[in-house]
Amino acid sequence: MSEIQLGKTYRDSITKLEGVATSVTDFLYACARVGLQPTKLTPEGKTPETHYYDQHQIEEVKGKSAANPPKKDVEDPEIELGAVYRDSITKFEGVAISVTRFMYSSARVVLQSIKMHEGKPVDPQAFDAHALVLVKSAAKSPAKPMPKNSVAGGPGGTECPPRAVLSRR
Repeated sequence: MSEIQLGKTYRDSITKLEGVATSVTDFLYACARVGLQPTKLTPEGKTPETHYYDQHQIEEVKGKSAANPPKKDVEDPEIELGAVYRDSITKFEGVAISVTRFMYSSARVVLQSIKMHEGKPVDPQAFDAHALVLVKSAAKSPAKPMPKNSVAGGPGGTECPPRAVLSRR
């Protein structure tokens, strides 16, 4: 899981946009993505939209006050990416491919079914983490990890390389 702390202020190293981390999504096969909510209203007096960045391209803004997320009445359950879960309501079953933690609400988990429907993969579905029941723990290694210097991220977003630089010819 990523080291981002919800409620702290971060800055994108490319656009220089600053905002409070209101969500973080860890993926089974990609880099973690962080939702940054700017704290100032737009000139029209509207709430600015949340922007999402790869974890490796943002940095904490030191010395700025950050939002203090409230204590949740019930803590989110630990979700194991790559494990098989079943939704307790719909009985949909699949592999956990991402989990999004939110500052003010319950975690959401995306499950990818291993079943096919009419020869096509079933679309991934999102569920509240509290509604899921663990069916089978993840294999030791769901796939070969990507090399650290590869263009794609490693499993669970733990090895997010810098963005690839494309040369013009």
